[in-house]
Amino acid sequence: MRIVAIGGGNNSNIKKNGLPEIYEHEAIDKEIISISNKNKPNILFISHAQDAEFEAASYNKIVNTFIR
Repeated sequence: MRIVAIGGGNNSNIKKNGLPEIYEHEAIDKEIISISNKNKPNILFISHAQDAEFEAASYNKIVNTFIR
């Protein structure tokens, strides 16, 4: 088992024009998936104090980009 912890960044906010913000952790998340040596690794996403919509969007960004 490997544990990788990161903090900060913005992966899921939506701009006022409806377009998503930049995926700031894309390179980091890609490396984390790579070192897992699995095509579909299990992930645990722990968000800071945000609403459920923000948390779901952050988690889904990772899953939809790298795991599905």
